Amino acid sequence: LVLPMVRSFLQIAGELLEDVNLKVRQATSWTISYMAEVLPETLKDPNILPIFMQLNTSCLSKEPVMVEHACTAIASFVPLIYDSNNLLEQSCPTYFSIILDRLVQLTDLNNPLVGNVASVR
Repeated sequence: LVLPMVRSFLQIAGELLEDVNLKVRQATSWTISYMAEVLPETLKDPNILPIFMQLNTSCLSKEPVMVEHACTAIASFVPLIYDSNNLLEQSCPTYFSIILDRLVQLTDLNNPLVGNVASVR
């Protein structure tokens, strides 16, 4: 029952993250983060993980609060990689190299206009 609801939400979340209303985008990114925190086991589903990672990596290039939500969601996901029943091992390096590259850009203290996170400081 939960997996179909999560799949449905993530499918429309991509559109909601592009909405013209900032509050809609922020609420959507928060909901993705909260879902990852409360229902991390749903991320083991091979149909959900790629969408989840795509949405979060796109949030890393948006407003600072959305970057924060994406980082929280990704942090909720990390323990699954070290789970003894790890089914995620093969796909994770690709996702994390993209995420790490984006986070390095976001924390460029020498150029706060480039990075959302650095500009908040």
